[in-house]
Amino acid sequence: MHIIELHNRKVRQLDLNFGADHEKNVGTDVFAELKAQLWESANGKTRIDGSASYNQHFSRFGEDGNAKIGGAIHVHHDYK
Repeated sequence: MHIIELHNRKVRQLDLNFGADHEKNVGTDVFAELKAQLWESANGKTRIDGSASYNQHFSRFGEDGNAKIGGAIHVHHDYK
């Protein structure tokens, strides 16, 4: 069995935000968002970030809204 060592491994930071907002007799809105840097070039001029989001309204009357799920890829390049 061979063990391969990864010498160029980078630590990734994930930003996670979540919360809820409640209004009496209306319901509760729940949301979550995750952001992360996925890749960066060796010279640091180009990077790719990703994000994902979720939100949904919950009503005490059983009229819950559909879950809204989204995602995005962001490409950044410094032309300087």
